[in-house]
Amino acid sequence: SESLYNKLNISKDDYNKLSSEEIQPNDFTKIINLFKSQNPSDKFKGLIGIRKLLSIEPNPPIQEIIDNNIIPELIKLLDSPFNEFIYESLWALTNVSYGDEKQVNTILTHDGLNKIMNLLDSKIEELKKQAIWLLANMTVTSVNIRDLFVGQKVFEKLLIIITSTDNIDYISLGIWAVSNFFRFKSPKLEYDYCYKALKVISKVMINYDIKDKSKIDEEMLISTCLIISY
Repeated sequence: SESLYNKLNISKDDYNKLSSEEIQPNDFTKIINLFKSQNPSDKFKGLIGIRKLLSIEPNPPIQEIIDNNIIPELIKLLDSPFNEFIYESLWALTNVSYGDEKQVNTILTHDGLNKIMNLLDSKIEELKKQAIWLLANMTVTSVNIRDLFVGQKVFEKLLIIITSTDNIDYISLGIWAVSNFFRFKSPKLEYDYCYKALKVISKVMINYDIKDKSKIDEEMLISTCLIISY
């Protein structure tokens, strides 16, 4: 894995400055106009602004972003040659994934799922983690989306990630993402998928060193127990 900070196309100082700038809900029009600019610098400022707008609680403007036809543009940026554009787009889409099923389905159009899944193979740690997080969030939106992800091999891909690394961050995030496939009581996953998951997480637990209590990943253990209880 490599760090995003080592693969930026702008300076770390500029990126940190843009990331730390505060925005307000009434900046919406200004941010949208920046994002739609053909100037890469303005577009990136707008992209960060969109990600921040979608983080505003308690009512992030998810539908307003959709209505302004921003989602297809965010998905296009997942193919950007600039890693900071990819990362911010993934983050913005992750914020959209907290919406309802209709809103989340806008991500699945325009080849969104394939582009996100491709980023699961990224060598850049932040991109890979954000792609896992985005898929995990989308999985719990509805049974329909969960079943689509099963059919599109998202479930198996996450299991491969868990078994092909010794990076505890990837393992923990991957197990949480897999556990989200089990959060619907009906209809349940077919037995074969339960068996595949159990084989993977049992191996992880056997090899998981908990001698140092300060390093115990409680969230991973909770996700593991959820799968086992299912």
